[in-house]
Amino acid sequence: MFRKSLMQFESQMDIAAKMLGIDPVEIRRINGYCANNYTATGQELENQLAYLDTLPSLKTEYQRANEEIAKHGKNDIVKKGVGVASMWFGPGKTGLADQSEVS
Repeated sequence: MFRKSLMQFESQMDIAAKMLGIDPVEIRRINGYCANNYTATGQELENQLAYLDTLPSLKTEYQRANEEIAKHGKNDIVKKGVGVASMWFGPGKTGLADQSEVS
């Protein structure tokens, strides 16, 4: 994914989490791949991915950073915030299944 589209995707994940009343890290855990899941392209993930293992430390750091920002109060001129971005990249079978035939 290109950086700009990834930023927009992650922003949408944060908006969805807010609308659902859940933590931004939690929505990423819910949607994270794990062993025996299938990707959108039909690839079966046979092994556990480390992606879900990274989220507890991400959540701790996210909470700490938000607490640090809150200490400084709101400012109408300079805006500060904390973002979450977390992704899994699976090279290989990333497109549609090959339907070509040789005759």
